[in-house]
Amino acid sequence: MLAAKKDRRASVPIGNGVDWESGLKERNKCMRAVVQNMRQRIKDADLTEKVLLNEAKPLEVGMIDLCESEKLRKLLFMSQFDVLLRLDALWQDRLDGCPNAPVLRYLGAEKKGSTWYQIFDIISGTLEPRVEDRAFYDWILVPEMDPPRQNAIPPEVYFDDLSVCGLVFPLNRYTKDRWDDQHSIVKDAVTIANITDVRMSGDNNLEDKSANHGRPRSQAVLQTFFTGKQLQKGVLYRISPRLVDFNFARVLLNLVAMDFQYSFSGESGESVPFHDLIENPPEFASSDSYCGERGKRIEKEVLKGLRDLAKLEVPHAKELILESSQQKAAEKLMVNRLTVIWGPPGTGKTYTLALSTLRMIEVLGTAALKECPIILVTAMTHAAIEAILSKIRSLMEHYGALKERDSSWLKMISLQRVWTGGTHPLPSSPSSKGKVNIYAGTTFQLYKFCERAHLKANLIIIDEAGQLALGTAALVIRWLHEKGKLVLAGDHHQLAPIFATTYPVLPDVPLFGSVLDMLMGRKQEGLTVAESYQSLEASQEQSLHPEEAIVQLSENFRLTKDLGEFVETIYTKKFRAMNTPKNDIIESLQLWLGLSWSEDRIMEAARVFLLDL
Repeated sequence: MLAAKKDRRASVPIGNGVDWESGLKERNKCMRAVVQNMRQRIKDADLTEKVLLNEAKPLEVGMIDLCESEKLRKLLFMSQFDVLLRLDALWQDRLDGCPNAPVLRYLGAEKKGSTWYQIFDIISGTLEPRVEDRAFYDWILVPEMDPPRQNAIPPEVYFDDLSVCGLVFPLNRYTKDRWDDQHSIVKDAVTIANITDVRMSGDNNLEDKSANHGRPRSQAVLQTFFTGKQLQKGVLYRISPRLVDFNFARVLLNLVAMDFQYSFSGESGESVPFHDLIENPPEFASSDSYCGERGKRIEKEVLKGLRDLAKLEVPHAKELILESSQQKAAEKLMVNRLTVIWGPPGTGKTYTLALSTLRMIEVLGTAALKECPIILVTAMTHAAIEAILSKIRSLMEHYGALKERDSSWLKMISLQRVWTGGTHPLPSSPSSKGKVNIYAGTTFQLYKFCERAHLKANLIIIDEAGQLALGTAALVIRWLHEKGKLVLAGDHHQLAPIFATTYPVLPDVPLFGSVLDMLMGRKQEGLTVAESYQSLEASQEQSLHPEEAIVQLSENFRLTKDLGEFVETIYTKKFRAMNTPKNDIIESLQLWLGLSWSEDRIMEAARVFLLDL
């Protein structure tokens, strides 16, 4: 692949007839000669262990400036640079001997079921129990020198995070060779650990009473991957984090692969949806897709029927009707190739995603088997993925229970959670063939699944898009069909992706942030927020403009009117509070507080405070 790209890209002169690649190679040769000479002088002076902590590997200059697309090239550089900054922070801390690392005393092992757990007293520092159910083994455990040896190099310094940052621990026979490449000091002294629980010492029989003097102590419960020496009872260990990033290598390979497709897109005629999206979002939003105006007309008829049933108070009909701004988002999904659903918490973004997706399948009918057989659903967290799946299941139950309408189209839908992309049943399997398959999973697992199945998705849904870095979102968007739809929901004013530093804001498209930042934070004229409207009937008369790909939800089901007015200072539109307390309750509370004077100073202060509210 690299050779093909080099053949296509002609050498660019940089002066005196020297092309940039030859000049770069000569520069690197000179730098390498200087480094090698310095290393030889250090070895001759017998200072290797004191000065040289590791042996530098040769730099492959073919990876520099690899991508032909300018925006993909910037994303590729940022992805690598961010990981290097995180590694640098870890390495600097390790050089100092991890001064802030918690210190643990090993007590022994406990067996629960078939799993062994290692129990430690927490001597200094603090540890938090894991939040995720999955074991990431994201800590390294090394013996604490007592007293510390002067000028001794900490074993953590020799640990190569990058070579194992994407591996699942404990290692198996296919990945163990990556560990064998670690430095001999690492294999002898470092243990990989996963924090399972943090508890008090009274919860077990391994309490070290002589050390605790009868007092309870916090304990850490760890799962460990033994590498060299076994843990020794009574010995002190320090625990510090290591780099874990399952997506890093995939993100880089994915960006390079898409750039390769882009390089040949002129000859093959095959579009690269992710590149088209970051290059020109408004043009992407208005490009050809399925459903369109005809689907919008059918959807209006479906909506009218549901509203008529709701007026008759038919059970389950009301749950299948969207509020006014949510309905506009559903209409955008029918017409546009790109739809962005924007709003603060409580506006029903996940509900809108779920019902709009089902409404589109209902509108397409049996044509959905041809137009939209593959739907991908992803989000930043497993909780968010489960939330949208739960909403889809609940709405399907409402549809199925509504006897006044034909719901036979629900039988076409196959809802599947992709836990392991490498082994999940393919669309050609008996359970998936002839279905509208909705695959939900993390970006990493969906990437593995689509790569293995050679899938092209007709619809990609990304919830919590404000938390998903653009490069990570590309793992899924790469598999979008050339006429497939992309729907994102989230709020770029909330939690953002965590980067090691602050990156420059580019003049046209902000690439160094979340996928939602890229669409919402454009500096030039591009995507615009669809205009608000007062009623559903009025909205049905409005024309939908493709460049208005962003729909801000204006109904809030969590905020009261007063809180809604406060949140409006951040957002561009007013909110309609759907959770307003009854006025008579508020008036009664005000009357009671006004008459309930108290002689107790604290109670009186609380009364005045509540009355002011």
